[in-house]
Amino acid sequence: MLIKGDKRRILLQKDRWVQSKEDPDNDWERPSLDEDNMMMDFLQDRYRGAPKRFYVIPGVARVGYDAHGVFIMMAHQKRYWGIERATAGLSLQEADPEAVPLVHGDSMKIDENATKTQKMLKRIYKEMPNLSDDMRYKVLSTCFAKADANGNGFLSRAELGTVMRRITTTLSGQEIENILREADKTGDGKLSYKEFVTWLQETANPKFQNAFTKSLQTEPDIVRATFRMWDRNGDGMIARKKLVKALMKVHPDCTEKQLDALTDIMDKDDNEQIDYDEFVDFLFSQKQKK
Repeated sequence: MLIKGDKRRILLQKDRWVQSKEDPDNDWERPSLDEDNMMMDFLQDRYRGAPKRFYVIPGVARVGYDAHGVFIMMAHQKRYWGIERATAGLSLQEADPEAVPLVHGDSMKIDENATKTQKMLKRIYKEMPNLSDDMRYKVLSTCFAKADANGNGFLSRAELGTVMRRITTTLSGQEIENILREADKTGDGKLSYKEFVTWLQETANPKFQNAFTKSLQTEPDIVRATFRMWDRNGDGMIARKKLVKALMKVHPDCTEKQLDALTDIMDKDDNEQIDYDEFVDFLFSQKQKK
């Protein structure tokens, strides 16, 4: 069960679990010692400027909470923390049912003990139309072109590895290195976009194909993947000024003053940094209201 931010200190009292790196939607794992120590520092306000909604360990991770729950973000992947349902206690669930919302279980099965609202949301998730493969390859092509700094049409395995880590956040660095070595048929240490896509479509192993598809299932996924390409340190933040400049290119009819007002809504901590997951959620929630 996920724990909302205002209930976060419950994690101090219970056995803590974190969403799995490989399959965060469907699986949980015990946190590593480093992950647990960072979370304890956050929960016990053992960091400069505490208490805050999140704090950053430079070059390592960001720990905090958002509308969905308490999270740790490392290497472009945000994973939420929770406790076992059996240990939550009826008093917690009755006092604040949304403090422990259901997450996706094995094979997306619907829990018969869930509320009507939770069942409805899970069915919507299961039946949500997926993006076409054509759209996914357009995203991959754009990311490839962005990483191709000298414009020669090739990326080194290291450069392409960076691209793939930011698109498919559930794969480890070693898994990606193995995949790219397999895709590099010529053995020259670099790949063209055509060479990589041919491998992906014809001979890629199922694990990678599934990770690629799952990472780009919906329109918000595409926007998040785009943000991850800009996010060099993987902490899930983007400078407010950079976001305004990017939005001005996308919407040249908007003034800088208007975009400043928009991003000011999202800069909840007044630190000139914006959590781009929250920004994407905000954008698409406004779109759905129209």
